[in-house]
Amino acid sequence: MGFNHVHLSQYLNKTRFITLSTVKNGNPALRTMAAFAAEGISPVFSTHRDTDKVRQIEENPHVSILFQHENQHLRTFVNITISGIARRVDDRDDQERIIALIGARNLRYQERAARGELIEHLFYRVEPVEIKILDFARSPSPQGVQLVRLSGGKEKAARAA
Repeated sequence: MGFNHVHLSQYLNKTRFITLSTVKNGNPALRTMAAFAAEGISPVFSTHRDTDKVRQIEENPHVSILFQHENQHLRTFVNITISGIARRVDDRDDQERIIALIGARNLRYQERAARGELIEHLFYRVEPVEIKILDFARSPSPQGVQLVRLSGGKEKAARAA
């Protein structure tokens, strides 16, 4: 797959479910989520304000998100992990844009938004710090892993060991 903003964004938005990892008492806490989208290479998501993930993000905003398509063939297997800082989105225009992005890929979410059922939800945007692309089409060994570190808008590519 290689690092390309357009292809990466397409892959992220074609993923059905993500696995979000937060930090709970110094340990990883994982959960599957469907209310997400990608704004370029920045994941955005929505969740009810009274959840463990909200409390964990408020305590430690470092998160990782695994994007992986279902039913892939091993020879062409790809997944992408984005690690970064989750920031709550409080601006109403930004929230509406996130609702539209998530709703465009998730009809149930769109229907819930139309019924006003998201009033107790918070919205987050993840500022990517590192992107890890595992691509077995490149190589089923460590050479199939590409790391891209993002710092101040600059990309630094590194091969995983």
